[in-house]
Amino acid sequence: MIKLLLFIILPFLLSGSAVTATNSSGSVITAQQQQQQPTNDEIQPTTSTNNDDGIIIFQKTITFDNQLQANVTIFDGEEPVDVIYKALSSVDFETRRQVFEEVKSLGIPNTKEYAQLFSQGILLDDDDSFSSVFTYHDNGSEPIDDIYNFAKENSIERYFPQLGSTVLPQLCQLVKCNRLRPVVWSNEISSAEDGQPLGVLEILQYVEPVDAVDAFVQNISVDLGNSTVFRNNILQVVCETLECTRTTPVVFRMLVKTEDGKELLDSIDIYEGEEVIDAVDRFISQSNLGLDELTLKNYMLQEACKDEYRVKCTKNVDVAEDGSPIFSNSTMQE
Repeated sequence: MIKLLLFIILPFLLSGSAVTATNSSGSVITAQQQQQQPTNDEIQPTTSTNNDDGIIIFQKTITFDNQLQANVTIFDGEEPVDVIYKALSSVDFETRRQVFEEVKSLGIPNTKEYAQLFSQGILLDDDDSFSSVFTYHDNGSEPIDDIYNFAKENSIERYFPQLGSTVLPQLCQLVKCNRLRPVVWSNEISSAEDGQPLGVLEILQYVEPVDAVDAFVQNISVDLGNSTVFRNNILQVVCETLECTRTTPVVFRMLVKTEDGKELLDSIDIYEGEEVIDAVDRFISQSNLGLDELTLKNYMLQEACKDEYRVKCTKNVDVAEDGSPIFSNSTMQE
């Protein structure tokens, strides 16, 4: 079991309005935060000026949707990244980074590249054999990835689910979270012939590696020659690190939901080169949903065979008296 020690939140955050955290007394500090994209920005003079609070060495105003504004005002002696985050916590990281790069270009002193937003002591409660501090910085990284990497680097992967469910909600109050599953394998892929970069392959937790590799290869626009060989070469490297249970990708997946579409019941997966009817037969033999077999087969033939999904559609099924396939989508949704 994981025990979370006393929160260590930077003082400048506590005085702001973009923090949700629990302090040592159990009270909760909350504030609504929304991620908004800036549409244009207006730069105010950056010449040093004086006011009651000190010397202003940088000012900038970001305008959202032509009506909402956020002001960045840095006084002499302040840490730029801390001020920028506090002022622009509701915008995307790229915008905050652009402001910081502008600050650096003006020669304004700074001692760190990224604002530290969160620091939490972590102690394993089972035998107290592990104790460390998890920190999160405003560096554009996905929060769930930082949590996973922390668990991996400290060899406590088995505690990752509990750690994620405890820490992630608090990080998502500080920055925008785009995923709930971490990247467990990532690498830049290059052409074997000329070394041309082809992109970064990322595989999420619980995704079968061959499915992720195949999707990556299918999206490459340059000529790869034999794409299957290229895919298998990548997969061989990936499977040295990750567990791989198959080498053939799913190329078509149909989700089976309730009639109102609100509940996912199962999915019908068709593998590369597989007969559609064989995939449906496999699904029926493993499922207890009680779907009409003939209707399901005709539906799947219509859906999986209408585009280039790399499946086979050579086996026949029954047809209605008028010669058209029997079709019903009352319980099937993509």
